This record gives sequence, structure tokens and C-alpha cells, in this order.
Amino acid sequence: MAAFFTELFRVDPADVESLLAPELERNDDTSLWLRNLGDLELVELWESLPNSESDGTLMSDVAAAGESLVFTLPENFITSIRDLADADIQSIADNWALMDELVSWQVSDLVDVIRRIRGFIRDAGKDNQIVVQLAEM
Repeated sequence: MAAFFTELFRVDPADVESLLAPELERNDDTSLWLRNLGDLELVELWESLPNSESDGTLMSDVAAAGESLVFTLPENFITSIRDLADADIQSIADNWALMDELVSWQVSDLVDVIRRIRGFIRDAGKDNQIVVQLAEM
């Protein structure tokens, strides 16, 4: 289980730091809560993707305020998820489920998470937005 709460946001690049505001209002169209998944689990997902090489962390271009961190997701991760074929998702989820930290997860739930992340990233691309991760300790 992740040590922090993680949420993805689709945002205009100029508005990234607004995500650090204490009164941040979440919108289901532009945010995706990844319940109990953090950097460790997402890097493991990244390493499970075909034709993808992880950087070992998703944490880059960090902005911080208090106990909140915002960082952009690496382009290789974004591209690998965005281009993922439906036919590959089950086997990726099967591999991802082998991770010790995901022992309590059902593979079907991991399939759903992968599909949700992929859809979220695709929607961001359509709207010329970037995808960032907000982590709160």
C-alpha cells in the first residue's frame, strides 16, 4: 500500500501550481484518484508495459507546498499507457498483480485502474493538457 494519497490531474501547463492550493476543488472530469497507489506501484506498472523503459520513479519536475507534491509524469510513461492496446491490458494487470504491495488487489480491479489511467491520459491529449500527479503525505 502506498505511503501517500495519489491523484492524477489533467491540467493546462500554466495552471500546475494551482493544484497546490489548500482549497483545491476536485472535478471528476479532470482528476483521477488512484486509491492506495503511489510512485512505487505506478513504476511497477510502467515496468510491466510493453516497449517501455522506466526511469525508476514518476517524480520529476516537482512543485511542493506543505505536505503536497505535484510532479509531471514522464513522457515515456504517458506514451506507453496512451498507446496500450486493449488486448495487452489483462496480461499487464496479471504481471502487475505479482507485486507484493498489490497482494490484496483483485486482478480485475487492476485492469480497471489501467483502463481508467489510459482513458484519462487520452482525454488530456485531446484537450492539450498535461497529466500531473498530486501526492499528499
